[in-house]
Amino acid sequence: MRQAAPADSEQVLSVIVRAIRISAVGYYPEAALASWASDFTESGIRRSIETTDSFVAVDGPRVVGFVNLEVQDVDLLFVDPDYGGRGVARRMYAQVERLARRRGLSRLTATASARAEPVFLQFGFQVTSRFVLTDDKGMQFDLAAMAHDLGTGGLVPTAARSL
Repeated sequence: MRQAAPADSEQVLSVIVRAIRISAVGYYPEAALASWASDFTESGIRRSIETTDSFVAVDGPRVVGFVNLEVQDVDLLFVDPDYGGRGVARRMYAQVERLARRRGLSRLTATASARAEPVFLQFGFQVTSRFVLTDDKGMQFDLAAMAHDLGTGGLVPTAARSL
């Protein structure tokens, strides 16, 4: 795990597109997945890396996961499908939670896809509302607004809060 750099943007884009096109199959129709994946660009990822607190999970030189924190929002959390089920998302989220606690944040938020919602629930988030997003191509996505009050547990032990 390390801080993301703008030079990671191409690999991060690949991770995101693969995660959407492979890991989210069955959660949304194929046309919706294609639309969602096409919303991401290398320049947009680079801008996100430059303007938010962003981290990558790596296996040697290969980027296998990406997460970023925009103020108090866990904006993007994606893991390459080849690395799913290995705790990569949990380790990345723990990094974000540690950063949030160091900054004195009391709450984190996220907008979760149907695929991501169970992952965020495991991290201590709760659904605060549900809504349907219609993208610019007319595709609809069931999403959950989620929040995690950091004073109510989480992945980072209490002793680590003073870091």
